[in-house]
Amino acid sequence: MLVNLRAYHRPRTPAEAVALLREGRTALLGGGTELFGLDDDTVESVIDLAPLGLDFILAHGGEVRIGAMTTLKRLAEAPEVATLAGGILARAICQAAPATIRAAATVGGTLAGNKGGEEIPTVLLALGARVTLAAPEPIKMPFELFLSAKADHLAGALITEVTVPCTDQRAGFAFVSRTPADRAIVCAAAAGARVAVGGMGPHPVLGWSDAATQAISDHRASAEYRRWVAPALVRRALAEARGEVLA
Repeated sequence: MLVNLRAYHRPRTPAEAVALLREGRTALLGGGTELFGLDDDTVESVIDLAPLGLDFILAHGGEVRIGAMTTLKRLAEAPEVATLAGGILARAICQAAPATIRAAATVGGTLAGNKGGEEIPTVLLALGARVTLAAPEPIKMPFELFLSAKADHLAGALITEVTVPCTDQRAGFAFVSRTPADRAIVCAAAAGARVAVGGMGPHPVLGWSDAATQAISDHRASAEYRRWVAPALVRRALAEARGEVLA
């Protein structure tokens, strides 16, 4: 509960939102799934991102631009995403969150927060996505650079959009979870020569060798289990990307 909440802001531009964010003691309100249940008595104001016009999906010039306020539900159902690399992103979204969460959670909130799971960022990494931040001027960076120091990049900055190259090439996605409907413990995505692995450490990485070195143990699985299962998931993702069928 935000017991010390005193102010509610509705900025009209990303620059205005960033200025408010840099005043400190603030929380961003997108879909609300990250903010809901937040227990932080230092937060004194909320910045509502709804008026910023960041709810869009645009396919143009060989890429798909996805606004940060686009809900996961809309993104998963968008025709531009359904055909993107065989629908791999839509599959990852549906695995990452149940329908009730997808209806509210936004792309920006999912990538900036800590509750979004590994499926979506792993697939975006494999697809060669880029992230645009308002800081307050627009800064566009490769997704792998954003993930490597997310907290630093988001200090006083705001995700405004994600750009994914259009491709009709085959891609593959494989994961292991406690139940079929549960979030992935470890997942792998392959698109062309790019292979990304998630669930091994603080964030998804490109390539199996880097993923193996950062394997962690937590309440969901041990580091040893992660290192054991990840190569099999990589092989499955690559096989699907090549159009092979594994038993």
